[in-house]
Amino acid sequence: MERWSQQAGQRLRDGEEIEEIVPFGGNGVAVTNQRLLAFTPDGEGANYRAIERPNVERVTFESKGDSDWLGYMGKGTLAGIAGVGIGYTMDFGGLISVSQISADAAAGRTGTASIVQMLSSISRLMGMVDDVLLVGGLLAFAMCLGAFGMYLESRRHGIWITVAGEGDCYVPAPKDSRTAVSRLQRHLETAPESESRPRDDPLRPHPE
Repeated sequence: MERWSQQAGQRLRDGEEIEEIVPFGGNGVAVTNQRLLAFTPDGEGANYRAIERPNVERVTFESKGDSDWLGYMGKGTLAGIAGVGIGYTMDFGGLISVSQISADAAAGRTGTASIVQMLSSISRLMGMVDDVLLVGGLLAFAMCLGAFGMYLESRRHGIWITVAGEGDCYVPAPKDSRTAVSRLQRHLETAPESESRPRDDPLRPHPE
């Protein structure tokens, strides 16, 4: 904090004064009577951004993650439900019944023995479809859990500063920064000290 807070003092304009300094881990925000100075040495991209105070619309603390992992998790859930549900309830091997054909083969009807063997092979292969779908559904559920873990890993905690007419400013912050964010919000809701000071009435006559 000491390094960037010193930089904040060096970046002041004429007549600008620091009113509040709020650290967020290795990052921080300095509020002056004219601007909001965001220092993000631990973030990506630029390490510094200055925002005019009238353009600061909102300051919020949020946790965001890569939404692509949520999409993978949804697809894995659907595939898992379909695989386990169909594999557990359906009996593909029973779709082909060779009992009647086997009876004909036992009665000595010609040509039935080879058909029984072929249909028996097909029935065994179709019976394996149940197991394949069941295993595939369980693997899909495992992929779903893995995607959820990756989503949690990708979550970032930080301060989002909504800026009028410009892109939002992101300041990385620890999970326990809500109290500091509340202090920053309260300060931004008050008028800058330069505006709250009483000014001389230009129509009032000055004492000679």
